[in-house]
Amino acid sequence: DTGHTGPSFTTNYADFYGQMSQSGINDNPDEIGPGESVNFPSPSINPFGTIQRKEGTSPNEFVLPPDCIFEITFQVTTNNTSQLIVVLNGNELIQTVVGKPGGGTIVGMSIITTPSGTESILSINNPVGSPEGGIKIDESSGALVQPLTCHLIIKKLGFT
Repeated sequence: DTGHTGPSFTTNYADFYGQMSQSGINDNPDEIGPGESVNFPSPSINPFGTIQRKEGTSPNEFVLPPDCIFEITFQVTTNNTSQLIVVLNGNELIQTVVGKPGGGTIVGMSIITTPSGTESILSINNPVGSPEGGIKIDESSGALVQPLTCHLIIKKLGFT
């Protein structure tokens, strides 16, 4: 006896990234002030599912379908003390704050749900209450051969 079959599920995921370099592509050249978002402008098209860019071109806002559970993972290397937070529909999700004193790599991981009925907009932001001056994304300072990358990975885990 094999038991009951569970609900069908279509894989839905996306990996958006940005590059940072002093001598080439720099997708986050300006400081990210309080309340502003990190840019993850590549890939410009996500063929894998319904997780897409807002209006198809936004480098920092992403559309998620309603009534779903998502795993959000991001990685950003900064030059200065900084924090990052997941923002959903304009609301900072306080349980998602990650950061580090001094420069280095910030990694954030969380599980979120989207509300019923309408698509949601997600971004990765410098929290609104952060000190003025903003976050400076690391440009690899010429010491590295290849540009550094930042990533935002969004995986749909199921339905609410």
